[in-house]
Amino acid sequence: MRLCTTSAAALCALAAIAAPASHAGAQSIRIADSLLHAGQIARAESLYYNMVLHRPHDPAARSALGGYLAMRGAPRVAATLYEEAIRFGGNRVSLSRSLAPIYFDLGEYQDLLSLPVSPLSSAERQRVRWLTTHKSALVVADSLLMVTYRESADSEFVGHLPIRIDGHIVDAAISVTERGVILDDDNPLVARLHRFRTPIRGADGPRYIPAVADSIGIGQLSLMNEPLMVAPLPNKTAAVIGLDVLARFAPTFDPHTDHITLRANGRVDSGPRGSYEFSTVMTNSDLLIAQAGGLASVRTPDIKRLLAEKRWTLDTRRGTLVLER
Repeated sequence: MRLCTTSAAALCALAAIAAPASHAGAQSIRIADSLLHAGQIARAESLYYNMVLHRPHDPAARSALGGYLAMRGAPRVAATLYEEAIRFGGNRVSLSRSLAPIYFDLGEYQDLLSLPVSPLSSAERQRVRWLTTHKSALVVADSLLMVTYRESADSEFVGHLPIRIDGHIVDAAISVTERGVILDDDNPLVARLHRFRTPIRGADGPRYIPAVADSIGIGQLSLMNEPLMVAPLPNKTAAVIGLDVLARFAPTFDPHTDHITLRANGRVDSGPRGSYEFSTVMTNSDLLIAQAGGLASVRTPDIKRLLAEKRWTLDTRRGTLVLER
């Protein structure tokens, strides 16, 4: 599920301000947003928290902090803030729109169906209802898993890796601009999926069909009853797997051995001594890192080159990307 479709909308979660704030409150939100855009993460975070501390019943302040925390790897806390903003009189439409992808990613399907104003299409609601009676589950062989991957020449992709959809191997491109798993609509495997009617027309034209696979495997890791989308993919791409899927397992990419290490519990120790640690902002359509001059996409040539040369770990729980020397 995506609410932003371009990197220009990278901070769209902060646009879902709950209700007209006071002039001072709105000004504080604008300043915090500007600090975040400038890559001054610590200062922005402090201001977001201070707004809630000093105006505890202001739905706009809670919405702004919720949007920030959702992008920094704390979705459950973000959801609580959005829920509180609704109780304090916030805009139910925009807040429901912000809550929907969080509930979906957390697998909180009953809460998703109970939103005050549902942003879901009829097909998406059918899928969510199906998922409430067919629980998703993670099956792993070990706490630490390794899968092979290869570099991609396409700037949109981090690399490629083999995944299994209902037991059949598919080459998947690892994307920072898409979320979840997307299977090309010409793939014969589409017939094996649980598909839901009423295709969704995306903002940029293609038709997305909500679906569920009985299992999606990544190495010795299996996601059971896992939602995905069916859509036409360009350039003969068989499937796309969003970096957000791998981010659940605190992945370490090693371009020297062409392996990704996945951690079943999603937790990672601190990086080796001398590592570079960058604060990250993960939006619905990009992964941004804070550097001098502001936030930059990992798709920019200089950053992509570094990631193709060095071991790196994405730790979304701490909102960091660790680049080893």
